[in-house]
Amino acid sequence: MKRYKSQDRLIFLAITVLSILGIVMVGSASIGAATTNGSTWAITNIVKQLVFCLVGLFLMIVISRLYNSAIINRRTWIIVYVIMIGLLLSCLLWTAEKGTQAWIRGLPFGLTLQPSEFSKIVLVMILAYLLVDMPKKYRLKHPTTYRSLQSYENALKMRRIHCIYKPLFVVLVAIAVIALIQNDTGTAVITLAICLASFFVAKERIYIKVQNLMLIGVAVVIVTLPLWYNFIIKGYMATRFQTWLNPLSDVTNTSQQVANALIAITNGGIFGVGLGNSTQKFGYIPEAHNDFISSIILEELGLIGLALILIPYIIIIYRLLKYAKYASDPKTTIVLTGIASYFFLHLFINLGGVSGLIPMTGVPLLFVSSGGSSTMAAFVAIGVAQALISKENKIAEMKSQS
Repeated sequence: MKRYKSQDRLIFLAITVLSILGIVMVGSASIGAATTNGSTWAITNIVKQLVFCLVGLFLMIVISRLYNSAIINRRTWIIVYVIMIGLLLSCLLWTAEKGTQAWIRGLPFGLTLQPSEFSKIVLVMILAYLLVDMPKKYRLKHPTTYRSLQSYENALKMRRIHCIYKPLFVVLVAIAVIALIQNDTGTAVITLAICLASFFVAKERIYIKVQNLMLIGVAVVIVTLPLWYNFIIKGYMATRFQTWLNPLSDVTNTSQQVANALIAITNGGIFGVGLGNSTQKFGYIPEAHNDFISSIILEELGLIGLALILIPYIIIIYRLLKYAKYASDPKTTIVLTGIASYFFLHLFINLGGVSGLIPMTGVPLLFVSSGGSSTMAAFVAIGVAQALISKENKIAEMKSQS
């Protein structure tokens, strides 16, 4: 009970608002497809989303009470990582959906599982261990304490391998599986960005050069985007860039969702057309209850709907970063920063894609979009964060009493 009281209640309030908004809007957005999927389609989706939230809430409570950073250690991290990669690869046993093989199918009640949603959180926890404990284990002594120059160079080499190359290898293998084997670019981009954020807050001096190189790499990618578009990006990714540059280029095919999402946002204006009164959900935006649910929220609720999305997200991200900044444990800093970036990236990429600010990549709006894996993964992430926040609050309370 004490651990629950030491958790962040504002974060819990924020995810409650988002979850309620999600359940209501999943039902509203699903009404548009009732003519093709049956009269019970909306009710079915509401019940499913409610169950996902309740299961996620249960997982969050359990994890918030049991998790601690010592769970991922030198004995367990490789086991957890191999299981994660195994689950990602197991998706190849099932047929692709929209060109992506990212789901485990055949679960009870016709449910599916997307392991890559959970891998984002798992990678952050593994990186926290590698980026903090490896430099301690392979810390260099003064050069004069080594028997020979060769011994010192060998120690330096082992430090680089375990502190730099090993974390990079762990990340790149996971990204390669998601992007190249599963063919899920959106998830790969978010996962890579989360891992980069984790690297950037690592405090050991050995990572300063790596962090600088990463900043240069990100800058180079941004500056050379026109070259990527003209010479490197092909196939469906090129089509998405074309749709982004000209949303009205093919409104009956490739740009249908983006163009109609923009129409929905325009229809909503400041006050919205009213809950349940969206017109774009009636066949204009396919599967409006999934990745494009934010466009239906903006159409029906206007700026109030936007505030109901942004304010809870800002609270979650701000609170996580605040705890990360003042954390006593560097592992806590890395994990909380990774989770904060996880929520920020989903928010930015979803709203940016729907509004035409960036190319659409099919990323769910956490707690709001329909989907069991993304919803439960978000609850798991909050559970991990609350466990670490509880620990930090207890440490702060003990310091204040001493």
